[in-house]
Amino acid sequence: MVHLKRLFMRRMVPAACGVLLAAAAVAQAPAALPLRNLGLEQVALPYYRMVYGAAAERPRDAQRRVWFQLDNNTRIGLQAAPAGEPSTIEHYAIKVAPFDRDALTSRLRDLGVRTLPAPDEPDVFRFEDNNRIVVELRVAG
Repeated sequence: MVHLKRLFMRRMVPAACGVLLAAAAVAQAPAALPLRNLGLEQVALPYYRMVYGAAAERPRDAQRRVWFQLDNNTRIGLQAAPAGEPSTIEHYAIKVAPFDRDALTSRLRDLGVRTLPAPDEPDVFRFEDNNRIVVELRVAG
């Protein structure tokens, strides 16, 4: 548990703060100022470069996402929000031990959690958390 807490504090908290900073810069800027278009390039990328170092940054992929490759086979992908839409956390993925898909699906549905199909990635189990963020579970290989 201590290891997970340390991982969360070292990786997820700074990552979430970067996304929130970008969203706040866009959401709170007065409409008359050019700041309202700030986001990935002006706020998020400089923040992630500062936290993880420029050496962790990888070239953009075909979908124009920027990836930061971190320790322990962990990575963070950033993608600009579509024009006119606020910055958000679209999804996050967690590597887990093998599990019983049917049992998990049943339990989540009992709790009122929405499960989502993953036809593009059959090895992934997706559901929506209480903040409507998609969570992907991937069995660690």
